[in-house]
Formats: sequence, structure tokens, C-alpha cells
Amino acid sequence: MGRSNFLQHGYYLYRHLLLGRTKDGSYILGVPGTRNQQEEYMAQVFGYEHFKMAASSGCGRRFGYWYRIVEAPERSAEAGIQLMQDYHKMKEKDAMA
Repeated sequence: MGRSNFLQHGYYLYRHLLLGRTKDGSYILGVPGTRNQQEEYMAQVFGYEHFKMAASSGCGRRFGYWYRIVEAPERSAEAGIQLMQDYHKMKEKDAMA
């Protein structure tokens, strides 16, 4: 999932992602974007089948979050190290842009 072009596109455009937990304990991953035909197609290709409109976008577009249910993150030390390495790689790319 960390290599998803859709996820990276949303991050680089809006500089954030959402990670949340539902009442039943499931995790959701939200990618910011707008609701239009092209973005809906790409979201579904990468498994983001749901869209939640933001309360107020302030930009006149249909801004919100494409989201999907994700498995609970591993709690091992290796998983944490990998997550931090992926995060730092994204930040380095962001700084070079």
C-alpha cells in the first residue's frame, strides 16, 4: 500500500493523509482528493471505494477523502522501522521538489 501511486498523488497535492479507527476497531486510510469521474476511477483501481466529503472545503470543489479499510498495523519492531524509513523517503522527495 505504501507504494500506491494514488496515495502518493494525494499526499503530494495536499501534504497529508488520514489514518483513523472506526467504532468496531477497524482502521481506515484516507487520501485527500476531489470527487470527479477520473479521480473516482483511479481511487477504485487502488482499492479506495468510499468517498467522504469534507465539512467545508472552501474552494468550491467537491473536496473530501477517498478511503479504504486497512488491516491493523503490525506491532513488531521491523514494521515500525520500515514505516519510518518509508516516511523519511517521502519527506526527502518532498524536500527535493
